[in-house]
Amino acid sequence: MIFTSSFTVDLILVLLIGVIAGHTLWLMKNKRFFVFDPINVFWAGTAMILIMQPIQFWDFFFDWYSEATVAKTLGWTLFAVVMIIVGYEMKPGVKVGMRAPRLPAVLDQNKLLLAAMGLVGLSMFGYMLMFYSAGGLRAWASASRGDTQSENLPSWVYLFINFQYMLPGATAFLLMGMYLTHSNKMTKLLGWLLFSVVMLWILYLGSRSRVVLLAMGGLAAVYIPKAKNPKLRILLPMFMALMMVAPFLAAYRDKFTDFSFNLSQINLEEAKDVVLPSFLGGTDDTLTIARDLPRGTEFDVVCATIESVPERHNFAYGYSFVGVGTKFIPRRIWPGKRYPHGEAVTPIYEDYDLTQLWIDYGAKPILAGPAFSYVAFYWLQAGPLGLALAGLIMGGAFRAVRVYFDREPGNMSHALVLTSVLPLAFNDALSTPIFGGINFWPQIVGMFVVIWFAKARVQPPPPGAPGVYVPTVPQQGYEPHGYA
Repeated sequence: MIFTSSFTVDLILVLLIGVIAGHTLWLMKNKRFFVFDPINVFWAGTAMILIMQPIQFWDFFFDWYSEATVAKTLGWTLFAVVMIIVGYEMKPGVKVGMRAPRLPAVLDQNKLLLAAMGLVGLSMFGYMLMFYSAGGLRAWASASRGDTQSENLPSWVYLFINFQYMLPGATAFLLMGMYLTHSNKMTKLLGWLLFSVVMLWILYLGSRSRVVLLAMGGLAAVYIPKAKNPKLRILLPMFMALMMVAPFLAAYRDKFTDFSFNLSQINLEEAKDVVLPSFLGGTDDTLTIARDLPRGTEFDVVCATIESVPERHNFAYGYSFVGVGTKFIPRRIWPGKRYPHGEAVTPIYEDYDLTQLWIDYGAKPILAGPAFSYVAFYWLQAGPLGLALAGLIMGGAFRAVRVYFDREPGNMSHALVLTSVLPLAFNDALSTPIFGGINFWPQIVGMFVVIWFAKARVQPPPPGAPGVYVPTVPQQGYEPHGYA
């Protein structure tokens, strides 16, 4: 077999990889491929949890469930991927992207950089609240990934901790502002210095997803203003570096404490086996770090959900979405506050022993646990119908954002919109979809505040309007229907 001991599971995995790769090649053939298209970022997240996890840890999933359950889970994942591609290629997404209101094409350099620095400051404020909740900086750093004590904060204050999620995006905003407005070399050097410090901080936190987002943001800051794809000689080393960093963080981030990576506590020979692929000297045993794989990985949640819903647990029928509205109501105002998504997923968590973290301050005790990725989440809502509707809508939304950028590549505001959507697309693949809007709302709101604040007084006419339109950035290599 290619990946696992099951021919059926291997076949579905090959089809899953083939469908994504086939659509990507079709976009390339038609000169429509752009690395920073939201759908490509979404595929990256999908590959991390719905392709790599079953390949790397297949024996665990076969033991916990059965080959038939894993095959069924991957089969419905394939269905969801196909529906996203169908939604992406349908006309509604194109129409929305073409009809969406035009934002200011030119932003004032000084105001843009000042506003972006303000977003960086707000994200740091979120981290300050985390430190405060633990009783101080040293107390917070005493535990790996930080000893945040959210229960020590009033609920309305805790909402602002979400500013921390804005740090990778805010850093990318600042860099992109420098490239959009053609800042001098010293300014860009300072921007990259900040980028390096933030990357070091995210590595210390052990957040694989934020490391990927920050790396992607740095690349986007350089190439989205040019409307060009990065060269393969840049993409390939970056991809290989991320592929090595991710397993290293997963294996050793519990040792990162007191603002140190504590490398002296890490066995370097073991780390080499964990990090390096076999052709660079790593071990051929892909399960090196999987021997102690705990319950509750993302693919584990997907298998549990598809196996048990609706056979043992009812569909949520959209009840999880009610939590988006109740999230922002402080418990002080509503002591018996309900957590709809938590109530919907708790029976699955409990049934499969995916988490032990009980929370009892709501109307009903709930379990807090691992993320419900888009396949698990939308299957929980309405099974195949949920996957189909969500796939069509997500695919259409990805295409709308891409078309919105394509219709005026020199528009600075449209470039910021595209950059802001990338973390959401990545989050929707990796995490519980409804939490993307909740966790990233400061970045989305901040983007529009930045655009409003930095709007230049003089704006060029839109393309096609009377007068001469001059793009705000050089368009070397740009073609009307695709990218060079």
